[in-house]
Amino acid sequence: MSVEYVFYNKPLSRKALLEQTDFVIENHNDSDWIIDKGVSNIRIKDGDGDEIYQLENHGWKNVNNIMDTIVSKFGITYYTDNELSNFYQLCHHRREGIEFPYPDMLDADGDFDFEAACVRDMMYFGDYDVLDVSNGVVIIPTR
Repeated sequence: MSVEYVFYNKPLSRKALLEQTDFVIENHNDSDWIIDKGVSNIRIKDGDGDEIYQLENHGWKNVNNIMDTIVSKFGITYYTDNELSNFYQLCHHRREGIEFPYPDMLDADGDFDFEAACVRDMMYFGDYDVLDVSNGVVIIPTR
């Protein structure tokens, strides 16, 4: 079981991550991993050069410190593969001419509301209170 975190408002810089945190990036089994002092790790699923676009948490490890740091220090918001699946379901329904069963996931124009998806997922997967999705203003819970 895994969860994928797709960065919404901007990518994460590898260089900034290494310079501004105690995390390291190591390569294992042809994948790069962000390592939190040997306590926890998260896989870099998608990126290009210096930019990281998506992370993947394998096995439901506790990655709170890694994600809290990324969200607070770098002002990054995200949605997960769960919300991406909802978006794909909407695309399928539109192609087939079927009514989408979750109208609360749509914006005023009837398109998938990725900002609301960020709020839902960041609350569910991190207990974050998102004040501004686009600018990455998020209240980190006390852990």
